[in-house]
Amino acid sequence: MSPKLTKDENMALFGLAASEAGHGHHYYARVTLKGELDDEAGTIGKPSAVRQRLEQLRVVLDHKHLNKEVAELSGQPMTTECLARFLFTSIRNDLPVDRVRLRENDWFFIEYAGEGRFSLGLDDAFSAMDRLHTDKLPEDKNTELYGKCNNPRGHGHFYQVEMTLSSSIDERTGTLFPLDVIAGKVKDILAPFDNRYLDQEVDPFRQIPSTGENIVIELWKRMEAQFGNELTRVRLGETNNNRFAVRRRAGK
Repeated sequence: MSPKLTKDENMALFGLAASEAGHGHHYYARVTLKGELDDEAGTIGKPSAVRQRLEQLRVVLDHKHLNKEVAELSGQPMTTECLARFLFTSIRNDLPVDRVRLRENDWFFIEYAGEGRFSLGLDDAFSAMDRLHTDKLPEDKNTELYGKCNNPRGHGHFYQVEMTLSSSIDERTGTLFPLDVIAGKVKDILAPFDNRYLDQEVDPFRQIPSTGENIVIELWKRMEAQFGNELTRVRLGETNNNRFAVRRRAGK
């Protein structure tokens, strides 16, 4: 909830999460450090000092009602965005922190990189089958290139998709985007791929191989059409060993 909004505005924006009774999360924070390498130690920062500082911060927040028991958070919206920023600013004077990623649950995270730079990440998935094959190559070359994935009967994957949007925060609400709206749009984008034979049912894979590279490019195109320049990365997990990503270049 945000103390800068009315009760009705909070309920409209956050739904059940704005209940006065509160709710809980098992937050997972990933802190990335960036700086000069200590040649003698071979590290960026002293590992024991890093662990100690992060543990001090964890104690401030762990098993607390963040709205009521953490004085440092008083007066600001209690959102994942504001909490990620709090983590970053709390340690930047002690550690060479580059960015903090705070995961609220298994499908949503916020990343803060200082100077007002926020990103929102959403995870979703779809299941589909395909056959890796191109008519531009003879059969033996297709088999050599794609191996078992060239099986004429096809094969299936549980594709995992992570998309990232970047923008500035609305200080009144403490949010980047309306999460439910973004999540709904992502599901709509993935729906035409779900439970489909990609090569036979989804354009443009009737004409080009349904490789991980081509699938993530197509996802990027569809998401960019929806989210514009705020889309900064799309990552596709095809298996536990294979991931493919498209990123927006700085200034592009």
